[in-house]
Amino acid sequence: MLSGRMFKPLHFMAALLAATSLMACEAPLRPDVQTDDAPSAAPSNNAPTLAGRLNCLPKEGALVAAHRGTSRGKGLAENALESLEALYAGGVRVAEVDAARLKSGEHILFHDGVWDDKSTGQGAVASSRWRSVQDYLLRDTDGGMSTSRPALLKDVLTYAKGRLHLEIDFKSSADYRTVIDMIRAASMTDEVVLIAYNERQARAMAKLAPDMFISVSIESETDIAALERQGVKRSQMMAWVGKSDDRSLMRTLAREDITVLTYEAGNRRPFPEADVFVTDRALDKNIVEGAMGLSSSEKTDYLNCLANL
Repeated sequence: MLSGRMFKPLHFMAALLAATSLMACEAPLRPDVQTDDAPSAAPSNNAPTLAGRLNCLPKEGALVAAHRGTSRGKGLAENALESLEALYAGGVRVAEVDAARLKSGEHILFHDGVWDDKSTGQGAVASSRWRSVQDYLLRDTDGGMSTSRPALLKDVLTYAKGRLHLEIDFKSSADYRTVIDMIRAASMTDEVVLIAYNERQARAMAKLAPDMFISVSIESETDIAALERQGVKRSQMMAWVGKSDDRSLMRTLAREDITVLTYEAGNRRPFPEADVFVTDRALDKNIVEGAMGLSSSEKTDYLNCLANL
């Protein structure tokens, strides 16, 4: 960390990671299929972890997270590998993606429960088999046809390593254990955020992944205590506040050293307390190595901090 500047607070998870590394994980119930055309390995083994990137982030800045792994109005499909490549090329370093499981066992990226509106496919995603799915074409965010096809989560993790931090939203068909085991196999435990929508989901994820960040809805200080009773460590919590402008809540989260994730409402800038700004138009932002809202001096300090991690 650079001395003499105020950076956003963040709990380091070193002790948590060290303790959890001793735990053994059960084999996945349905291992995903390895493909011969998986994307190449990440270009760098020295890319900052998500915790490191957040620790370098100046107080007034926020990391930009691409909602559904795309940016609207750019001819890109949701949850497509080609879209993630475009995001990375445009300076984005965080992408929120959706994981769903097929009937044949593979986990893919796809948001909707049926294929019809977002692709050339038809029917329920959970009833589909990979041998058919891999031939579908995805529609872009304007409804036009793209050249992208559904992506295996395994291939996405391979591409993201060293490039992108991922927020992973579990669709109803997805299996927590299988996905978490895949994250471990890809050495991405400190590069992901698991998304939970309620205490039950948060409890299940915390039990399987005590060394990973979990996005949890927090509306008051009592929610923090309730989540801790469910086994979610404060050090792994990331507070999803959506479109809330509750500054009292933001002060509480800052005091408790919990990272804040917010969602773009209209064209507003993220309020100063936001650490991660989820948006549908990530490529429309002025981004410097994943961050927005930085002054010239803050950009220099941020980049220097990242270089010294």
